[in-house]
Amino acid sequence: MKIVVADKGYDAKKNHKYAQVVLGARTLIPVRDRGPEIKMTGRRRRRQVREFNHPAYNQRPKVETVFSVEKRTTESHVLARVPSQQHKEFVFRAFAYNSRRMESLFLVFIEDFYRASGREVSKGVFQSAISLVFAFCRG
Repeated sequence: MKIVVADKGYDAKKNHKYAQVVLGARTLIPVRDRGPEIKMTGRRRRRQVREFNHPAYNQRPKVETVFSVEKRTTESHVLARVPSQQHKEFVFRAFAYNSRRMESLFLVFIEDFYRASGREVSKGVFQSAISLVFAFCRG
């Protein structure tokens, strides 16, 4: 993990320290405004204010959208109890999400291709396109 991105609610010294020391990642957490009478302390948090990367932080809503779609399309809770199995479940869910995205993009591509060539798009075209996607995924 290279960067940990979070909102202002996670702006705490222990979160910055954990991400940077234990995970070996940079933190991209906006510093909370604590008012003029409270002075900010800590080397990591002062550096965070100086080097805050707004364009990278603005990519956070994309990740939140993926998480939201993932929770809506699959169950929002983890079924596995053991951490190693939880990791496998997460990887499988990510693979399933990416497969659904790839399938929908492929079908849009096929539909646009047939429309551009002036041909009629039929149900059989989509069924053959789906079988091509599955054949491609199987290797």
